[in-house]
Amino acid sequence: MMDEVFEGPAGILLWAGNTEGMWKMVPLDAVVAEAVGGIERRAAQIVVPRSLLPAAKAPGFARPFVERFGFCGDTIPRVVAAARPPATRTGDRRQP
Repeated sequence: MMDEVFEGPAGILLWAGNTEGMWKMVPLDAVVAEAVGGIERRAAQIVVPRSLLPAAKAPGFARPFVERFGFCGDTIPRVVAAARPPATRTGDRRQP
């Protein structure tokens, strides 16, 4: 599912190398297995990977942490700039 994300510079900047921690990419088959299991158990909430369950259960507590430490520095402005399509002609009026 992440193939298209890695096609552009913004996706690579944001997601490349995330093999552990809060932004760990999870294989599709693991997500499907957990979703099916959660549906069969009639779970109120399904979280994959389960290590993120505390954060999912306490959004008021976790959100400030994520916003402060999850995307620190100039990550977001760099991703926005990398995702911006280049101008294709001289008369292009797209905002920079």
